[in-house]
Amino acid sequence: MWFLLGMPLWCWVASEGKWGMDEKLKQSAGRKKKVATVQTKLANPKPWDFVVAIAFVIYGCMSLIGGIIFIFLNGARDTL
Repeated sequence: MWFLLGMPLWCWVASEGKWGMDEKLKQSAGRKKKVATVQTKLANPKPWDFVVAIAFVIYGCMSLIGGIIFIFLNGARDTL
């Protein structure tokens, strides 16, 4: 089920994140000042970025707990 539904969704999320980060880096590079030493400053994360990160952590913890419960309910010998 993971490879049919979860993996494409996960790849889409990662692709969108990479695209967004590339855009932020382009904007940051476009605003650099004429100084002898150029420092690249990344944009500050927005509240939505924290919400998404926390959601991924919660999803991972729920998956871990679900996997452990699944192993105990179905017997460890069946999953190995």
